[in-house]
Amino acid sequence: MRRLPRVLAVSSATLLLLSSRGAWAAETFDAFTFSSLVNQNVNVMAANQRLLRAQELVDYDGWYFGFASRGAPASYRMSDGSTLDAGVARVLLATGGRVANLVDDLSLYAGVQLDHASASDFPNVMSPAGSGKGKGELVVGFFSEAVLHGGASFQGLSLSAGVMAQTMRFDADPAGRFVPYGYPDDEDRNFRPGTPALVRARQGEQQTQWNYFANLDSDRGYSLGALFGQVEELTEQGQSQVASTLAALRALAQPRDLLRSLSSQALGYPGLGLNRYAPGVDYYGDRFEPLQSAVRDVRPIPPTRSEALYEVPLVWDRILGMPVGTRLVPQVSPELLFRLAEVSAAFQAGVFEAGARAMVFRRGDAYTGATDLYAGVHVTDPKERKGISVNASYSFNNPDSATFLPLPNAHVLGLGFMLGLPEALPPPVPIARDPLEKEQPHTGEGAP
Repeated sequence: MRRLPRVLAVSSATLLLLSSRGAWAAETFDAFTFSSLVNQNVNVMAANQRLLRAQELVDYDGWYFGFASRGAPASYRMSDGSTLDAGVARVLLATGGRVANLVDDLSLYAGVQLDHASASDFPNVMSPAGSGKGKGELVVGFFSEAVLHGGASFQGLSLSAGVMAQTMRFDADPAGRFVPYGYPDDEDRNFRPGTPALVRARQGEQQTQWNYFANLDSDRGYSLGALFGQVEELTEQGQSQVASTLAALRALAQPRDLLRSLSSQALGYPGLGLNRYAPGVDYYGDRFEPLQSAVRDVRPIPPTRSEALYEVPLVWDRILGMPVGTRLVPQVSPELLFRLAEVSAAFQAGVFEAGARAMVFRRGDAYTGATDLYAGVHVTDPKERKGISVNASYSFNNPDSATFLPLPNAHVLGLGFMLGLPEALPPPVPIARDPLEKEQPHTGEGAP
């Protein structure tokens, strides 16, 4: 414990050094691309499933609370032709609890998660974009989310359901460029076909979407998750429509009993999954470059995908009994291609835990890379997982939306604090392993 202050001091100094806005180049965003990226919500299923699995592994009984703050540098294209160098910030709060063995083997749980993302003066996540220059709030735009979930478990089978409300607002001109200080109410704006609904909203007008999800999880190594919500699609003719549909479906099979009967525990836990994303869900950011160039050159907005996307992920956790995992994701429809490859590892020594992940995935017509680093101190009961946890993280170009926003080429710094269960919030790095999961398949955030 004597080393703890030194570790925290070194970590804080490193984060302060990295948080210099000049340390990295930042992407320039407009309202079209930004609204498309923040409206990716399919990872809420994986975050909820990880929380359920963590509670079931230790038969958790009690409440939890978590707070996390994450930010990244970003630039914004303004209506006067200038570019504002600022940032993006996201603040998350989560609380809930579980009553274990209420009747025989029946346990009940419930929770709520609140988060807010907005343009900020990086690295100050509490300062609106532009205010650091003494000019007031130059970029008016935000994304808020509230998730209410609950469920029950009985004899190894867990079922949960939840509702998620998303509120978004962006003030932009017809070309998708942000308008300083917000757009006047009395200004008449004529938008071109294909402009997202939340960009067409007038000043002060908010767009709210409702999504519903359900997770079924078995301690034998099987899981199924579905998300139903409002998805916006754009046709080749420039017609935009918002419809309630099955936004995403995810399934994974890691048959624990079968693997153990084959004496393959030393080799790890392989698994096979199925992912489906609705046509309007751009999970990997394939439309990012086309949208950027269309706004820059004032050309028609490119359409969304016309068909649902299907993947068959292959996962392998705890390879050779070590805390190392890999994930390969081939896309099988609407066209056959190799979508993603990932390798991850975790390390634990006493109260200290660290993790890393490297990824190569296809975005649009090209392959790109992503990386995550994570370090945390967990002063907790090793059996009940109750106590205090503090962590720090760095992520680059991560396509997952559970931990931040899937902003291309974004350098994201994160800090988190938890009371009770460390998995109260989505971990800053999705691959961070639960150290108690030594004999279990891993089906948390790192799973498909």
